Amino acid sequence: MKAYLTQQRNMCMPIGRLSVEIVVEILEYCLEQGLDRCTPRIIYPSAFFWCKTWRTIAINTPSLWSQIFLPAPRKMFRLLRDRSGTASLTVFVLASKHTLKDSELTWVGNALCEIIPRISHLTLEWSLHKSSGILREFLLAYVGQKQFDRLRFLEWDVMLHEPSSEIFTLNAPEVRSLKVNGEMFRALRLPCPHVVRLQLILDDVYMSSEEILGLLSEVPYLEHCEISDPEPISGPLTTNSRPLVLLSNLRYLAIGAVTIRHAGYLLQHLEIPSSAKVQLEIWSDDSEGESEDVPHFVSLKSVLPTSMAPFLGLGMTFTGVNSCFTFTTESEGSLALDCQFDNLAQLFSEPSDLASYAAILTEVEVQYMPFTLPATRHLINAFLLWSRITQLRVQLDENDFERLLTALEDTPEIVCPRLRILDCGDTKLSSARMVVFLGFRRDKGVPITELTVSRRCIEGDVNDLSPLVTKLVITDLDP
Repeated sequence: MKAYLTQQRNMCMPIGRLSVEIVVEILEYCLEQGLDRCTPRIIYPSAFFWCKTWRTIAINTPSLWSQIFLPAPRKMFRLLRDRSGTASLTVFVLASKHTLKDSELTWVGNALCEIIPRISHLTLEWSLHKSSGILREFLLAYVGQKQFDRLRFLEWDVMLHEPSSEIFTLNAPEVRSLKVNGEMFRALRLPCPHVVRLQLILDDVYMSSEEILGLLSEVPYLEHCEISDPEPISGPLTTNSRPLVLLSNLRYLAIGAVTIRHAGYLLQHLEIPSSAKVQLEIWSDDSEGESEDVPHFVSLKSVLPTSMAPFLGLGMTFTGVNSCFTFTTESEGSLALDCQFDNLAQLFSEPSDLASYAAILTEVEVQYMPFTLPATRHLINAFLLWSRITQLRVQLDENDFERLLTALEDTPEIVCPRLRILDCGDTKLSSARMVVFLGFRRDKGVPITELTVSRRCIEGDVNDLSPLVTKLVITDLDP
């Protein structure tokens, strides 16, 4: 009777009136906070045993028991296997000398084999034996060609000293997300054409442009792709013609690092939507045997792909030896080239390199602090080419900014005649100099209609600028 009265009293409390669905959400949140991938275990929170009702709900909710770490105590494995019912499983196999003894390898293999049809998320971290033969024997013995019917997310983090040309073919045709390091890329055969998310970590394992294109050609539904390597993709390029790789669903592609020639080769052989965002970390080609007397800079035009829609915007950020050129398309796509070398003056001294794209640019952003802009004549040549610019955003040293104004005041040909919006950010400037510039543009019939300046960065009376523009935006930056 006492237990019954206690239960009835608890049911009258606010927490006792929560629905089963809400209790399950609370338990799932608490469980997530107890996950620890550094050790093969799950810490079940006290909320599971808050009261008899919550404990009953927990025991009868299969999803709360669907995460399995191997190795694990055998009783715990059986408990999770049984309480999870037929739910899909998230499985972590952590095979290292710190988590798994050689004598336990057989049991882990048998446990994995038993639950393969139910696994939807699989992570394999293998550093137990760095010989590829041991890993191959393990996979052949306990995985074989058994099909992973539910597997959608697969992560392989395997360290091998002697990777073989091919260790194993995994039968997982429905994988959607794949993360794999470079050693396993060559060793693991994984026919999974439905992959939409791919992360490849090379870790000093050389991979050629041809291999990358070959890999991308096998995943035609790819939406998100990241390929990382601390060393740039380089070496000789094939002279044989190859078909374009069509990635109609691509949204994001990041490759780093890659030399200039290989960046151009990759992009010229990819057919991607104009809305895709592409990011490349580009290095000079010095490592490919070029003389030190050869300038690092190679025409950006040789890198820009022909398959993307025409670029309408160009952002340029210069920070010492690093510089980033971001081209944007009308459909919100972009191509970001993060260049790891210092030769930036040639962009302005030889603007004809960008002629085919510059003719349609409408927005340009320049951040060049704390380094000096190229000579005024080079600036004039570049901006004469970019005649369709309507918006210009800058972040410059005061002296460089005044030289930029001088370039935009050049005659007899009007520089950037369509320029209407000028955003000076937090560039320091003189109101008297700006009055002269704005008056010049107005008198030539090409006025600046919208001007953005910082009150803290302007010398003189900012109100002197108001009569010369249609819209004056004054910002105050935080100290």
